[in-house]
Amino acid sequence: ENGGILRLEQGTYNYTSGAMEIGDGSRIDLSSATMNGGQFSVSNLNGVLSDNAVTVVNSSRLNGFTNDATILVNNGRSLTIGDGDFINNGVITPLGNTANANLSFVDNSGDQSITLSGTGSIVLDSIQDRITGGYTHTLVHAKPHVIEGGGQLGLNTINIVNRSSINSTHGNVPLILDPVTSWINDDGTVHVGAGTQIEARGG
Repeated sequence: ENGGILRLEQGTYNYTSGAMEIGDGSRIDLSSATMNGGQFSVSNLNGVLSDNAVTVVNSSRLNGFTNDATILVNNGRSLTIGDGDFINNGVITPLGNTANANLSFVDNSGDQSITLSGTGSIVLDSIQDRITGGYTHTLVHAKPHVIEGGGQLGLNTINIVNRSSINSTHGNVPLILDPVTSWINDDGTVHVGAGTQIEARGG
């Protein structure tokens, strides 16, 4: 049924197969939830992807997950992605405003490396929109996924290997590249859009 809200809160949810489908005008709220495996999918009948939203209302975690929807990380909240590679075919947008909104990549399951792939994008729109991680961990950004906008990528908290596209597209907010020790551009592209700015720090 369209127009509904599913709220997952204060628990661990394990998925070995299948997906959670979001209908037009409906959403899933994550509130202190941990999801192991699984997928957010959409029945996008009206063609408007933002109608099929997952909202992080309190800091939550996705482990070894696939996303085909829009994920919104509310102001002052964090979404941790880890313990397995992450496939993003949708759009993930932090909504930092009066406080930071974080996407944090932390892998405690093995080699402390997370591959971010898929046909989707992460869109940063504020200096308080941040991509962070564990200090000894590595984010591998794989094709054809895109990170774009203006905000903070790394924040001196994670190593980054870029094998895809990172684009500054915000005219008023710089895209700040700030790995903890190393930045490796491995057949990737860093593009500075017209009227935008990239700042390289640390590493």
